[in-house]
Amino acid sequence: TGSADPTTVAASASISLPGSGGTLSLVRADTTIGGTSSAFAQGATITASSLDIDATDSSTATAFSLSVGVSTGLAISAVDALALVNRTTQAYIGAGTLTTSGGPVDVHATSTSISTLDGASVAVGAIAVSGMLLDSKLATTTQAFVGDGATVSSGELDVAAHATNTVKANSLNVSVSLGGGGAAAIEATDDSTVNAFIGPATGTLSAGTPTVVNASGDVSVSALLDSFAEGRALLVSVGLFGSIGLISGKAINTADVRAYLGHAAMVTASGHAADFTGTSHSRAEAEGMGLSGSLGFAAGGLLVQADMLHTVSTFTESGGSVAAQSISFTSNVNDTLVEGSACSAFAACAEATAGAAALGAAFTDTE
Repeated sequence: TGSADPTTVAASASISLPGSGGTLSLVRADTTIGGTSSAFAQGATITASSLDIDATDSSTATAFSLSVGVSTGLAISAVDALALVNRTTQAYIGAGTLTTSGGPVDVHATSTSISTLDGASVAVGAIAVSGMLLDSKLATTTQAFVGDGATVSSGELDVAAHATNTVKANSLNVSVSLGGGGAAAIEATDDSTVNAFIGPATGTLSAGTPTVVNASGDVSVSALLDSFAEGRALLVSVGLFGSIGLISGKAINTADVRAYLGHAAMVTASGHAADFTGTSHSRAEAEGMGLSGSLGFAAGGLLVQADMLHTVSTFTESGGSVAAQSISFTSNVNDTLVEGSACSAFAACAEATAGAAALGAAFTDTE
């Protein structure tokens, strides 16, 4: 079992007095969790009535960044922050021999990963500019497998990998000036991998001793991802003579979920079932709101994007075989969503609100 919960807080404030020209406030903050949690049996002959191999990991990366610049002249405030979890959680049976005389064998890898990144940038001055760049990302690997060179004689065999992922990025930009503006670019990305397999890893060949499973019970190989990605940005820009506000907010899922039989692996479950199942319950929400106001010129622009680009696959590679009473290869994507008009009813949802008010000219653009 692995557990990590680091928190990073970074703040910067600068104030300039009349006649000093201006002020610059910059904040850079990074929070990263890496490494590996492993549970395995390998390189031995094991005889037991049952075998449980469980790897469990909980990783939470939290970061908050604040930048404030105040000046009677030029005020610039900017935040650049990263929160990343790229940890590996794995449970496996490696090369060797396992016999349970009809007893069950469980190989389970379970991970819970959270990346939360919050940032605020405030600039007040005759000319004020506030900027925000936030990148919150999960790039974890969660996998359970019976590997190349393993020989397993068991009752039921359950190989399961389950990842629960939450990734968020939230920003607030404020600029108040005679003339100025603010810009924010935030991104929340789940780029994780969830694997459950028997045999060598996909794309590789057996080293010469193929994986052999003889089960007197059901064989289940399952990979499951529960994921939520959220990106939210709020920008307020007020200028007496001119004001511009620009936002880019993205929530993206590019995860890969796979359950498969690797090269040359052989599974026998006579009179029983052999099931390979890959499932993704994933959602991405992006929301942006930008408000600009001025007595002269005001403009607001938003690009808000929610992309569901995950891949879910179940398959066999060459040279392998499965002999069972029933055999299934099943891929499920968001089969638990319910009908409705709220964001929660959609795999990917983007909402954008832009407003600009001026006595002179005002422009808004959303995408």
